[in-house]
Amino acid sequence: RRRPQRLLDRLAADIPDKMPQFDASGLCVCLHAYAQLRRRETQLFAAVTRRILLPSRRDDLEPSHVASLLYSHVRALLSDKGLVAVAQAQLSEDAGRLSVEHVATALQAFATLQVRDEAAGAACARAVAAKAPTASLTALTDALGALA
Repeated sequence: RRRPQRLLDRLAADIPDKMPQFDASGLCVCLHAYAQLRRRETQLFAAVTRRILLPSRRDDLEPSHVASLLYSHVRALLSDKGLVAVAQAQLSEDAGRLSVEHVATALQAFATLQVRDEAAGAACARAVAAKAPTASLTALTDALGALA
């Protein structure tokens, strides 16, 4: 039991130094793995999130990355104001571009983090309504539940 913990600790210490070798998707996968294990590696989460959200890397930032980061932070019981601000802006401006699953993930994270944003909520509601005919019932239920 101790060996996996030591390995996780070692990886958490090594990943920040190796971040240039990863693209945004790879870094999101790293955080997702720690989140699934409910490991609160605050320094790792902060370093990876800052790297992904760098202004110079914003062109590579996809809605799926933001949704993944939000999910991982909530799952690990962490919050990041910079991430929340980027997510709010992205949802307010581009909610129609996001899949219903990504909208649902972001809205659920906002609900968990107690983020109140009427502009983002309204944009998400419009996006979900527009995509309702083709969206999965699970994604619709998740999105509507988070909007409630």
